[in-house]
Amino acid sequence: MRKRIIVSLIVIIASITAMMFAGCINISSPSEVVETFASWHGAENLKGCYSLMSTEYRNSTDLESFRERIKQCEERFHYHYEFLEVKSEKIDGDFASVVIAYKRVEPIFGIRYIEHWFEDPKTKTVNLVKEEDGWRLTGLHCELKGK
Repeated sequence: MRKRIIVSLIVIIASITAMMFAGCINISSPSEVVETFASWHGAENLKGCYSLMSTEYRNSTDLESFRERIKQCEERFHYHYEFLEVKSEKIDGDFASVVIAYKRVEPIFGIRYIEHWFEDPKTKTVNLVKEEDGWRLTGLHCELKGK
């Protein structure tokens, strides 16, 4: 009898613990993943950015190649992009598209940056796929760089 009570208590405690942890797991929305990527890119947390890429992308591009592609985003142009905001999000099953707004920022005399004040922000669609561990970006976008 005592053994049954102990086993029952262990099962109940394990069940309650599992329910508590299940409630704490937060699967981010596609928009949150995009915003997180932009923030981490701006903070130069490239390993974190890489973890937000889809499995298919990571299977075809290792971390060092990813870092090189990010570097090319910045070196290829005489300007860089700055992510502004998520404009909209559309989810269709395991696929999502997020429309972002961004601006182009240009260096002046190599010292400071000035935005194109006369241009409206541009928009771009970023595609994501839902994987077991949440939403992931399917491709690298230079425009996803936070302030």
